[in-house]
Amino acid sequence: MEALGLGIVIGLMGSLHCAVMCGPIALALPVRLSGFWTGHLSHQAGRIFTYVILGAVVGTFGAGLSLAGWQQPLSIFIGAFLLLGLIAKWPSLMRWAPYRKFYAALQCMFVKKLKDGKPHYFFITGLINGLLPCGLVYAALLGALGTGTTLNAMSFMLGFGLGNGPILLLIGRSGNRIINTLKGKVRYAIPAVVSLMAIFFILRGLGLNIAYVSPPDEALQTEIVEGEAPSCH
Repeated sequence: MEALGLGIVIGLMGSLHCAVMCGPIALALPVRLSGFWTGHLSHQAGRIFTYVILGAVVGTFGAGLSLAGWQQPLSIFIGAFLLLGLIAKWPSLMRWAPYRKFYAALQCMFVKKLKDGKPHYFFITGLINGLLPCGLVYAALLGALGTGTTLNAMSFMLGFGLGNGPILLLIGRSGNRIINTLKGKVRYAIPAVVSLMAIFFILRGLGLNIAYVSPPDEALQTEIVEGEAPSCH
C-alpha cells in the first residue's frame, strides 16, 4: 500500500506536466459514438495497464537486486541518478535510430486506431499512449525499480497512472482551456517532481528511521528476507 500511495502522490504532482503533454490526446479521442466515459475510461485503463506491465518488468529486475542485499545502495543510486539527470543534459532517445523507428511505428498505429474510433480501440490507444516518450514516466519507472519487489513496482506504477488520470479526464470534459492556461507555466513541473522523488529514495536508502520515508536498516532487510523463496532445508 505504501508503494501505491507514493505512486498516486507522484502522479498527482506530475498532473500539470501530463495535462500539457497528454492533454491533446485526451481531446482528440473520438468518443461521440462510444460515449465520453466509455471512451475515456477505456483509454485510461489501457494507459495504466501499460504502466503496470512496465512496472512489472523493472520491478522484477529490482527485486533481484534487493534479494542480493543491494536495496539500500540501489535506492541511493536511483535518487542520485535522478538528481544528476536534472543537472546534466542527457542525450534524447530520439537520436537513437532504432528508437526513432519504434516511435514512428507507434505513432502510425496510434493515429490509425484513433481514426477508427471503435469503442474497443480506445483501450488499444491507451496501451500505445503508455509507451509514448515521456520523461516523467521514465523517472517513475526508475522509482519503481527501487521499490524492492515486483508487486511494489507494479503498485507504484498503478498509483502513478491513477494519480495523473483525473486531470486528463477533466481536460477531455472541459476542452483545451486548461491546456492553454497551463502552457508556459509548467516548465518546472518535472524538475520539482523528480527532485522530490530523488530525495525520497536517497532518504530511504540511508535508513534514518523516519516513519514512512526512511525505514531503519533492519526493516529493509526484513523486506528482503520476506521476499525470498522458502527453503526446504
